[in-house]
Amino acid sequence: MSASAVKNYAVGLLQATADPLATWQELDQLAEVVERTPLLRQTLLNASIETASKRRQAIATTLSDFSPLIRQFVDLMIRDNLLARIRAITAAYRQALKTAHNVTDIVIETPEALSEAAQEALLARAGIDGPRIVRQEIQPGLIGGVKVIIDDIEHDFSVSGALDTLKQQLVT
Repeated sequence: MSASAVKNYAVGLLQATADPLATWQELDQLAEVVERTPLLRQTLLNASIETASKRRQAIATTLSDFSPLIRQFVDLMIRDNLLARIRAITAAYRQALKTAHNVTDIVIETPEALSEAAQEALLARAGIDGPRIVRQEIQPGLIGGVKVIIDDIEHDFSVSGALDTLKQQLVT
């Protein structure tokens, strides 16, 4: 599947949704479910298994928890044998969402999970408001503090980042 086809699927989903941010979150959750569930992944990605069997397997697992729009999108991807490209489609959707709705893409990296209230406090302190996609990534190797990546620009407020900066200054 070409990059333009991936983009077309993502843009089509964006045009079909009434709540683009919620759809992005569901699409990201779908990609995680497919990646974390080996039996589901094997079934959905196996081109020799008939489409109806794939749909039954998908619905029998956790896909029944998703919105009707995402379930229809999964049906379309199953029909066209595209579920293997779910991460690429998710990335293309995120990019289309950012462009069409001026959404800020934020990744918060911490050594341990932050509560939603702590995330909001961090974003408020950084002056980030408006529509945004926020993902939290746990990085156990991060020593204290936090890294915040805003639209591909990294802000490192961690102890390990400060140590790396100091090391670079001493070496040069």
